[in-house]
Amino acid sequence: FAALFRRLPGSLRRLRMMLRSCSSFGDGGLAALSAALPGLSKLEELELECGNDMTGGVTDAGVASLGQAFQAGCGAGLLKLSLSFSSPPQLSGAGWAALVPYLPRGLQCLVLAFNLSNKRDLSDAALSVFSHGLPGGLQELDFTFD
Repeated sequence: FAALFRRLPGSLRRLRMMLRSCSSFGDGGLAALSAALPGLSKLEELELECGNDMTGGVTDAGVASLGQAFQAGCGAGLLKLSLSFSSPPQLSGAGWAALVPYLPRGLQCLVLAFNLSNKRDLSDAALSVFSHGLPGGLQELDFTFD
C-alpha cells in the first residue's frame, strides 16, 4: 500500500478504498496512508472500509498514526472521514484519544463503523473522548458499533 499511496496525485479530492477481502492493510496500511497525507492537500473525502480478512487488524498504533498526521496539519481540507472495519479492531480509549482531538477542524461528516464483537471499547471512558474532541463544525456523525 505504501507504494500506491506515495503515487497518488496531489489533485485527488476523494479517496475511497473498499478493501473487503484484504488481509494486509491493518496498522501498516494506516501508517502508509498517514505518511501520504501531506501530499494530498486537496483531499476532501477519505473513506476506508476493511473487511473480515484482516489478519493484523487495526490497533491503537494505526489509529494514532492517522491522529499524528492530522495533528501535523495534514488533511486540513478534509470534509468527510469514514472509517469502517469489519474485523474487531484492537482499539482502546488511548487509540481514540490519539485520533479524535486532532480531527481536522473543518470536518463536516464523521462515520465510524466497527464490529466490536469483543465489546472491548464500549466503555463510557473510551466513548467520552468523543464528547470532548469532535470538531465544532461537524454536521453529520454516524457511529455504528456492531
